[in-house]
Order: sequence, then C-alpha cells, then structure tokens
Amino acid sequence: MPESDLVQAASVAASSKGLSIRGLWEVFAKPTSFFTELARSPRILVPMIAIASLCLVFFVLTADMIFELQKHSPQFQEQMEANPGLTEERMKAFAIPWTIGGGIISMTILPLITAALALFWGNFVFAGRANYRQILSVALYCNFLFVVGMIVLLPMLLAKGEFTASFSLGVLVAGRGVEDPLYILLSKISVFHIWEVIVLGIGSAITFGVDRNKGLTISLLSVGLISLIHVLSSLIF
Repeated sequence: MPESDLVQAASVAASSKGLSIRGLWEVFAKPTSFFTELARSPRILVPMIAIASLCLVFFVLTADMIFELQKHSPQFQEQMEANPGLTEERMKAFAIPWTIGGGIISMTILPLITAALALFWGNFVFAGRANYRQILSVALYCNFLFVVGMIVLLPMLLAKGEFTASFSLGVLVAGRGVEDPLYILLSKISVFHIWEVIVLGIGSAITFGVDRNKGLTISLLSVGLISLIHVLSSLIF
C-alpha cells in the first residue's frame, strides 16, 4: 500500500476513535457530522447493546402493565379455561420473563429490518452506494434515539398506569385503547417517530451519497412500511 494511503487510513482511524460511544449523544447533537464519520467507520455492537439495555429497563418497569393488557386478550382467557389449575399468579410469573425478553428482541431486530428496507430503496431504487453494514449502523443509532424517547415517556406511563400516555396523536383517541387500529395508526405520528425519520433521512442521504430529499424519502418508505405492517396486523388480528 502506498505511503499516502497508509497515512490516510491512519488518519481515518484516529478521527473515528471513540465513535461508538460518542455516537450515542452525537446522533442527537450533530447528526450530520456524526453520520459522515459513521459512513467511513460503521459501528454495530455498542448501539445494539445500548438499545438492549434501555429496553431492558423499559420492559422490566412496564411488565406488569403489559400483563394487564394480556389478561384481557382472547388467548389468555382460552389458556385459563383450558388449564383450570393454572392461577393468574402462575401465568404472570411465566408471562413476564417472555414479555421482557420478547420486547428486547423485537426492538433489537427492528433496525435490522429497517436497514434491509433502506438498502433496497437506497441502492436499487435511488442508485445509491452503500452496503448493509453501513446502513445498519445508521439504523441502529436512529433506533437508539427512538428508544431514548421510550425512556423519556416512561415516568408518564408509570404515573398513569397505562400505555395511553403518549407524545403522539394517539392521545386523541386514547379512550379506544392502545390495541385499537386507529390508536396504533395515530401513535405513529409522534415526536420521536418524526425525529427518528428525519435523522434516518440525514443518515441515509450521507450513507447512500444521495441528496437530502432522497434520503428523507428512503427513511419514510422504510419506517413507513414497517408502521403500515403494524397497523394492518392490528386490523387482521
């Protein structure tokens, strides 16, 4: 390798030192410069651990509230009727670890799906230039931003004792319940959903090498498709 390339590689490595940890606040404070660095030096492990850690806190503290929702589901009632000796306390002891584990897994898998969708839109539709590791790194930090929003909302949820506390338009139809399709649809129009879409748009534009409008379109198509699937599944099930 020519000496100039060695010097450039060493310079990039030096400038990216501590990027994984710095990214946890720079994604809020200065996303443009952060994603420019991240495109050169993708980071996966630290944001994934950060997401899992915050989700652990969130789902541990809300597990009882989630169980109360599950108690009113037809599946819960069917299990109780099929097992007369099964008490509610035993069901709760069984369900809560699965609730916590399932919540953490779903939130860590979500950016993998978002990145796959963004890669399709970015490379194959908008003729961008990025690999999966690069856009996954962007999606993870954007998802971390959203999970921080969950933690910010947590005191309101615990104070109210139900999931209808929200920074979204879902509060307009909170009386219908959090499992109602209209509530789920309006809950997607929230402060942290919009913030995540905007920041993912910035990261997509930089990572794929496209203009800011195309980056925002990639973000909307990726996050929007996942949201649409969530709403449709609530209608079906």
